[in-house]
Amino acid sequence: MKTSWKTAAWLIASALLVTLLAASSLWIFAQAERAARVRGHTYQVLNKADDLLSALKDAETGQRGYLLTGDKAFLAPYVTVRSGIVERLTELRKITLVDSARVHLDTMLPLLDAKLAALSQAIDLRRHHDMPAALALVSDGEGKRLMDAIRAEMKEFVRLQEVYALQSEATFLSTMRNLLAVILLACLAALVSAVAFAVMVHRQTQQKLAQLVYLETQRLLDVQQQLNQQLQQANATLQASEEKLAVTLNSIGDGVIATDALGCVTLLNPLAQTLTGWTQAQASGRLIDEVVRILNQDTGLPAVLPVKETLARGTIHALKNHTVLISRDGRQYPIADSCAPIRDREARVVGAVLVFRDVTQEYAVQTALKGKNVALELATVAAEKANQAKSEFLATMSHEIRTPMNGVIGMIDVLQQSSLNASQMEMTHIIHDSAYALLAVINDILDFSKIEANKLDTESIPLSISDVVESACNNLSQFALKKAVRLSLFVDPTIPETVLGDPGRVRQVLINLTNNAIKFSAGQARPGSVTVRVLLTQSDPQRVLLTFHVLDNGIGIDEVTRTKLFTAFTQADTSTTRKFGGTGLGLAISGQLVKLMGGEIEVFSGLDHGSDFSFCLPFPLAAASSPPPAPLNLVSGLPCLVMTSPDDLADDVATYLRHAQMVVSRAPDLTSALLWLQVNAGGVVLAFDDDDDDPVLKALRAQALAHPEKMWRFVSIGHGQRRRPRSEGADLVLIDGNLLTRKTLLDTVAIAVGRSDLPDWDHLPVVAQPAVKPMSREAAVRKGSLILIAEDNEYNQKVIMQQLMLLGRTADVANNGQEALTRWQTGAYAILITDLHMPLMDGYELTAAIRSAEAGRTRIPIIAFTANALKGEAERCKAIGMDDYLSKPVQLDQLKQMLKKWQPVVLSTAFEPAQTRLPLAVDVSVLAALIGSEPTVIREFLQDFGSSATQIAADLRHACLGREPLLTAAAAHKLKSAARSVGALALGQCCEAMELAGKAGDVTQLTGLLPQFEQELDRVQAFLQTY
Repeated sequence: MKTSWKTAAWLIASALLVTLLAASSLWIFAQAERAARVRGHTYQVLNKADDLLSALKDAETGQRGYLLTGDKAFLAPYVTVRSGIVERLTELRKITLVDSARVHLDTMLPLLDAKLAALSQAIDLRRHHDMPAALALVSDGEGKRLMDAIRAEMKEFVRLQEVYALQSEATFLSTMRNLLAVILLACLAALVSAVAFAVMVHRQTQQKLAQLVYLETQRLLDVQQQLNQQLQQANATLQASEEKLAVTLNSIGDGVIATDALGCVTLLNPLAQTLTGWTQAQASGRLIDEVVRILNQDTGLPAVLPVKETLARGTIHALKNHTVLISRDGRQYPIADSCAPIRDREARVVGAVLVFRDVTQEYAVQTALKGKNVALELATVAAEKANQAKSEFLATMSHEIRTPMNGVIGMIDVLQQSSLNASQMEMTHIIHDSAYALLAVINDILDFSKIEANKLDTESIPLSISDVVESACNNLSQFALKKAVRLSLFVDPTIPETVLGDPGRVRQVLINLTNNAIKFSAGQARPGSVTVRVLLTQSDPQRVLLTFHVLDNGIGIDEVTRTKLFTAFTQADTSTTRKFGGTGLGLAISGQLVKLMGGEIEVFSGLDHGSDFSFCLPFPLAAASSPPPAPLNLVSGLPCLVMTSPDDLADDVATYLRHAQMVVSRAPDLTSALLWLQVNAGGVVLAFDDDDDDPVLKALRAQALAHPEKMWRFVSIGHGQRRRPRSEGADLVLIDGNLLTRKTLLDTVAIAVGRSDLPDWDHLPVVAQPAVKPMSREAAVRKGSLILIAEDNEYNQKVIMQQLMLLGRTADVANNGQEALTRWQTGAYAILITDLHMPLMDGYELTAAIRSAEAGRTRIPIIAFTANALKGEAERCKAIGMDDYLSKPVQLDQLKQMLKKWQPVVLSTAFEPAQTRLPLAVDVSVLAALIGSEPTVIREFLQDFGSSATQIAADLRHACLGREPLLTAAAAHKLKSAARSVGALALGQCCEAMELAGKAGDVTQLTGLLPQFEQELDRVQAFLQTY
């Protein structure tokens, strides 16, 4: 501790000395610089004083020359001195540092004034040709006296300056001598201190070295003592191990015999002595063959011991089964044994150890086990029969439930095609939704049953992740709209176009999770929101790992409920079922399906904080990927600006655009956006509000309008269900953000910048849809379009016949397979739709009979039509020779698509649409193409349109009658877009004509168009009242 203090003290002293030397050096430099400044300043002052005196002399000389010659050129020095002498003296006084010298300058000032006045007086006299007076003035000696006084004062001034300079120099030299002495003393002190420190360090080193030698010696002694203790412990451990080995050998349940390299016995444990009948003393030194005699249990012949083989080869050997040991006293023991070599440190074989045990009890157990196995096999057969019975029951239940469901849903589809009033249409929709809800429950139960029976398989086929996700979301879009829940999606654009997987099962899981998210997000204080996101988590040349997220802002889930969330028939509590419905099977099935596909569902949630259901699935890459969509090429390299949105939509849009190789910038506010417009000569701006009166969008468009030479275009993304881009002026395209897909976004951007054309949605052709009436049976036979139905259920016969009639098809019905086969043999039918389970001959037998009998004849397409929803049914149908598969209940559109696939559409020529038929007041198909075909949603849109159209029509009528063409044009423009969006195309055309007339100021034409407008408006309102 003392040494440390000394070292610290020396270091501090050294630091102080170094600091002193550094400070002294800096001070020397400062003093030298100061002395140099004083010398330079003194020289400057003396030079200016000399210049002042010289200038005054030149003025006096010039005056005399003028007096003598009268030449004004001699007055130049005088004029120069007279105009600047005072300033020079003032400057000299200002830069003078010596106060006593400054007094002489103050004395000199009146003398200079007097001298200049005398010079001036003489010059004036000479200038007025009074030479005598001028000479008398010069001769009186006053000028000389003034000049001598000035010289005296200047001389004294110069002397005082020189004295000041000498004093400063002397002070500097004295200071330098003192400082040099201080530095020498400091260096001497540093040298003494360094020597002292070196001596101290040497002494400390010697002491530490001696201490280290002592400590190392002590350590070696301790190590030696520890080694001795370890040796003693090793000996004790070895002795204990030998004792344990002896105890083990004596206690082990196997007989152990050890031999040397010659096969002579060296050791027998007690059990070996008991089984062989030899003691250790008796057996030691004898060959193993004398001590151990064994026979083959089956033949009774002597068996060869494996000891000799082990000693010769150095390998482990075992005796064959059914070996009997013959004891010395003749007793027999069934044994199982093995023999292993004993090796020394050089791995040489120095002996063998034979281990054997009595297996009498094991033989008894094996005999009993064989009996149990027989019983188990019988039980397995019985279980398989029971499982088969369960599968048959599921098939029967599926068939028996789906058969009446086919009647309900089929007839509802037929009924909805007839003329119904609003109340009746509402009731049919309720029946329709209820029937499909019941069908969903049935499907869940069947799926769960198949999962429990391990009979649910997945397939691996090429699929597009984007298509699967978009299909699932589109399936639920109307449900989300009903529940007032915003549904959005994002699919990572870096995901390969095609992967291998089971699209049906992935879609089923997404629909289950998204359906739950919509239900539990609706009806809250805040607007409901559900987002489906798919991200690329991992990628390699063979496969990709994708993470699916379904996020909502709903009621959330507590910790207790999360633990049992994927248990079958389980929901949060009984109130959940009452409020939201469901069987509690959806999540259980989804969890099992995800596991079946190689993943697991995770849930992150909290009460009132929404939920995040996510799962990762691996997808092998398909052999070849399809090329990227065309819009990627249309927008590549295009500059674009993405404004900020209140949610993640702006980030998703920016990701899509960057992947499309666009040059993407972001703007958090209007100022940043305006700056971007100034820098860029063109591009597209994406804002997130579908209101063209939005101040940000309005300001940006105004800036673009002010610079028409720059090609700026705008895309406004709003909240809504309209899936198609629509133009609002030459520079703006609108698109809704709900379920906005990457392709739709890129198409919209391409349309906005003029790289793609906007389809003319507003001018869709008005085509009259004729009522299609089935042709006669004879005509259908002639044209090769007659359909044969094989169905034994009377209700199903009526349903499918009604559906076919609505589709304009003609069909015959056979009540069983035998009758259908007889009818087919006539050759009158173009297609066969057959049930699978029928009396006399089922659908399988019917198909087999037709395929075997149609050799050399035209092959008839056969479509299975069954209520059996068990997996494997469709594969079995195709394996037997059927071409396609329809599962009951069959929707009208499904049947239509199936027939379109296998048989060309053949309509009766007797029913052509009237050429003079008026266009429809409202073509609902136009609205359905924009928002989907859900009838309830369509009615709500039409009702909203009817209310707003009445108000706009009143404004238009008032403006037209008031002869205000511009106001009329504005109202007509507003109603035109709304009318065309809902399918009131004739009304939209009339509004367009009135808009053009109004903008042209043609009041006469407006007045003439008003009656046509009223007529079309009446037709639309009449349609809305009956829809």
